[in-house]
Amino acid sequence: MGAYLPDRDSNGREIIRQASATAGFHYQLPFIEFESSNITSLHYKDVNGNDITHATIKFYKADGNECSDQTDADNNCVKTVIDFEPNYDFEIVGAMLLQKDRPSQDIRCWVQAVPDVPEAYGGTKPFTQGGINLTYIPPESYFDVDGRASKYMTYSNTLHTNKLRMIFKHSAGFKHKIAICYELFKP
Repeated sequence: MGAYLPDRDSNGREIIRQASATAGFHYQLPFIEFESSNITSLHYKDVNGNDITHATIKFYKADGNECSDQTDADNNCVKTVIDFEPNYDFEIVGAMLLQKDRPSQDIRCWVQAVPDVPEAYGGTKPFTQGGINLTYIPPESYFDVDGRASKYMTYSNTLHTNKLRMIFKHSAGFKHKIAICYELFKP
């Protein structure tokens, strides 16, 4: 194996950088917009306006059944769920939650990693607890979750081991615009 030669600047000084992610990965900020209780609200698109399929949204009634259409969501939706599951490995550093306006009533948020794998097998890891009440976050601010170090998330289309889920609970039919910005490194 050859000798390691450090990177140098134009003056020949050694460049020292803190390692943040796997070599060859690059920084990316997936930005997902949606509105609670609004079935057509998901906005996660590429520069050409095409849907990026790594994010999905679902709406649920108090009995746990999925809302069947917008009228059903308007009258019965009490839980809005956003899943982010890219079809590649990535390292997550953190996420930000932003809102245009302060909600007029309570809407609470929980974040889970690997929600499809039971906790006993290493999944369903809560990143937040207690239900973050968005009424406490001013619109000119944001809620920032920073793990301070990246966590490698391995993709599996059967076990869904890199899925991140955000759960929002609210009163029936309540509509509130939210944006999620994940901070990650990807190949």
